Amino acid sequence: MTYNISGGAILGEATKLTANTATTVLGPNPTSAVILSVVCTEIGNVTPNLTIAKVNAAGTVTIYYRFQKAMTAKETVVFETPIVLKTGWKLQVTSSTATGLVDVDVSYLAPDKTSQGTWAGPQG
Repeated sequence: MTYNISGGAILGEATKLTANTATTVLGPNPTSAVILSVVCTEIGNVTPNLTIAKVNAAGTVTIYYRFQKAMTAKETVVFETPIVLKTGWKLQVTSSTATGLVDVDVSYLAPDKTSQGTWAGPQG
């Protein structure tokens, strides 16, 4: 499948998971973003379960993209389905290992500020 997504610059955010609690790896942003990929690599020669989810600003809604996916030692999980992160939402990743032991790298498309606003119709 191929697709085109327009917007601002492609940015990245890297995080090391250090516990077995949900860790925010992106957001909450002042503006929305489109996540292009999430790359998670096990670095401790253990076999954690991996969860990737987005959570709304109030913390009352969680949308799971991977839920307790079993990883093998030294495995890399690549998630490349675009995720729309609305204003105030955040992307969280969880490892079941007490000390985390997963590196996470997120690539996302920053919103294009020039394309936002209200169309006023033809001028003149």
